[in-house]
Amino acid sequence: MDRKKLTWRVYRIESEEDLKRALAQYHTVTGTNPVRVRISERVSGDLLKWVERLGIEVVRAKDVLPWDVWLTDGAVVTEQLALFGGMR
Repeated sequence: MDRKKLTWRVYRIESEEDLKRALAQYHTVTGTNPVRVRISERVSGDLLKWVERLGIEVVRAKDVLPWDVWLTDGAVVTEQLALFGGMR
């Protein structure tokens, strides 16, 4: 099976302007826009509000620093067990 490798880029965000710059830099480096953002469960209310305004999928995690924003344009692929065919 040929699957695209999921690549994340992390940015330290302390203001809404930082987030805008991070999105622009992400686009410059990857040539695409992110479809998913990963942030801390301890994120500040302002940063959460700014990220939710992006209109992309937001994933909250325990192992992310409160000021870090992880961006990706890839889809999360999870292995599924087929009923009679093993892993697919």
